[in-house]
Amino acid sequence: MLSNWRDKLKGEFLRHVVTLFSGTLAAQVFALAILPVLGWYYTPEDFGVRGVYMASLMIGAIAINGGYEYAIMLPSDRREAASLFQLCIYLTLGLSALLGMILWLLGPLFWVFLSVGEMTEWQWLLLLSICIEGLNQPLRIHLNRAKAYRALSISKMIQPILGGGAMVAGGFAGWGLAGLLWGGFIGQIGTFGYLVWAYLNHRMGERWVDFSKIRQVAIQYRDFPKNNILSGILNTLSAQLPIYFLPGLYGKEVAGYFHMAQRALMMPFAIVGKSVADVFYQQAARAYEEGTEKLSNMTRMTAQILGLGGLVPTILIMLLAPTLVDWIFGEKWLETGEMAVWLMPWVYITLLTVPLSFLIDIRRKLAFQLRYNVVLFTLRLAALVVGGEMLTYIGTIQLYAAVCTAMGAILIGYMLRFGYVWGKGKSLNKS
Repeated sequence: MLSNWRDKLKGEFLRHVVTLFSGTLAAQVFALAILPVLGWYYTPEDFGVRGVYMASLMIGAIAINGGYEYAIMLPSDRREAASLFQLCIYLTLGLSALLGMILWLLGPLFWVFLSVGEMTEWQWLLLLSICIEGLNQPLRIHLNRAKAYRALSISKMIQPILGGGAMVAGGFAGWGLAGLLWGGFIGQIGTFGYLVWAYLNHRMGERWVDFSKIRQVAIQYRDFPKNNILSGILNTLSAQLPIYFLPGLYGKEVAGYFHMAQRALMMPFAIVGKSVADVFYQQAARAYEEGTEKLSNMTRMTAQILGLGGLVPTILIMLLAPTLVDWIFGEKWLETGEMAVWLMPWVYITLLTVPLSFLIDIRRKLAFQLRYNVVLFTLRLAALVVGGEMLTYIGTIQLYAAVCTAMGAILIGYMLRFGYVWGKGKSLNKS
């Protein structure tokens, strides 16, 4: 009987993953296919500035709705989930206004400090991008909660296809950096429009609630902003530290090589990792309500599928990256291939940590997450500082990637414990 139950669980899980995966595969293949075209039209310096733009977007998007978006999946009560959803919307709009004031006062000085003064004229587009992404996040999680995997899959196709097409058009028109930034924004706007439409078709009976209920859930789930905002900012900032450091240490061109390598490597692995993560979060949250045995099996199965499935591509990319980059992108991007070799183990580890890290939210181990990210940020920063003083840019990337890989492996060990794969006998209760 237990075997039948496990087969049913595995079948349902994989079916939903395939739904998300199949919908995003064509879009991501398109995005990968146009990377060489973007490499021909745009310079490494253009990609270096875009890297700073995207890093700032990702960091701002984490804080813009207070970290409450991750709590939307947890309540069994729909009204409570709707209150969290609306809280995220209000926080996004309010914090966007506050961020606009900060950029107006300090933005130009900050960009010059990072050796990317060009960002001053793009900081208002950045603000709009952060606001829209802040609205997109709770919309996506709402659709995930509603098991609207087909709608989620379609939403993931819009950004790379629409945005990528606009970038190619901008490059063809000779717009330079403007083509990269406006292209990405167009894709983001298209995604937002579709998510709003999908939300209206999958509301599951929720109604807008009064502010007293919103205030109640804000207090009830206050551990999310208390730990998640700082933790999330530290984690994302530490992952983007090279983009902020490399322009000043080695020039915008080197930052462009790094950004291109990240984009080329992360994109295909993100197809699988994010699709698995969306399904894992929804089903693992429900599994934990039913018992630790079900969560344990789901965690183990997810780790095995991703770990084994990603191993061969990782090895092949490490062996072939320099040759492939030279052949596909051309000689001006040759350094990107060398960087890719050293970044690939980190990318492989990230494939596993993205889905499994949702166990932190499910088990409410947010204090652990904060402590871990403080240590991770410190070590990543130290790697860049030491490398900048003593090593070439390749040496600095090697040191940074080694730190990321080691810390990611440690995190996977903790996630397996939180998912009751390890140390099950010590704690089989919901604590």
